[in-house]
Amino acid sequence: MPLCGLAPVERLELLTHRPIDVGLGWLAFDLQLGFLGPPRHEGNPLLWTGSLQWRPVPRLAVGLQRGSMLGGAAWKAATGSGFDVGDFLSSVFGAANGPENNLFSLSARWRLPTEGFLPATLVLEWGGDDNGGAWYQAPGIDLGILLPSLPFAPEVSVGLEASFFGTLCPDETGGTWCRSPGYPLDWYTHGVYTGGWAVGDQPLGHRMGGNGRELWLHAAADLLDARLQLRGDAFVRNRFSVNLYAPYAGTSGGLDLRAAWRARWGEVAAEGGFEAGPGWSSGRAGVRVAVWF
Repeated sequence: MPLCGLAPVERLELLTHRPIDVGLGWLAFDLQLGFLGPPRHEGNPLLWTGSLQWRPVPRLAVGLQRGSMLGGAAWKAATGSGFDVGDFLSSVFGAANGPENNLFSLSARWRLPTEGFLPATLVLEWGGDDNGGAWYQAPGIDLGILLPSLPFAPEVSVGLEASFFGTLCPDETGGTWCRSPGYPLDWYTHGVYTGGWAVGDQPLGHRMGGNGRELWLHAAADLLDARLQLRGDAFVRNRFSVNLYAPYAGTSGGLDLRAAWRARWGEVAAEGGFEAGPGWSSGRAGVRVAVWF
């Protein structure tokens, strides 16, 4: 769930370009401090994200991801005071949950011993909200497989991913598990930060935009010495009523396509997408030109 994976966010970033050998494996990290603003986020709150990856053996990597939205008008409304450096440090490094809005996930990547005939990597990510027990009562789950190179077409990669964001505990049982009422959680629009985990009309992190199910197929090809890049996604979704795109809920399907040509001076890219659901449809198209200096 790369929190800045879709929406453009102005940010400062500190990351490792190579894993660090710590004796018990290799560590890598990526820390980001982003800046959110109107119209969704009044008072310019901050977006703090971090990822820590540990690879104990060459084929296995496990990770911890966290995102936190803090400061801004929502912070002042909740606390009655402004936001300062001490508030930032206690929110980012403190153990308790305060006025900030937090998300976290655990992940694992396992490179299968099949590279002799078909290289493949299994990926699992399990996330939760900062409410108590949310990680098992209303989680976000991604399970996928990546084929980085096909035997008959080494320039082509394929990935298949199944996602679920919603409630595993529809009723309160009174026991240790599923004990808290008040679910399902809305992953993207709950909490004091009513602008949600989005920038403009694009979600931060997962493309589905909140509660629902999705089966997503991705294919990519890097042709002509990677000067021509082709990308395509096909998906079937079932957005639940509690979703960033509500009232556009229910089952839908669609395609996203992108083609880019890279030269020494820059890149020209064209992309488009289409999605259709019960009684509605949406489409987009665009062209982008980038010049490198």
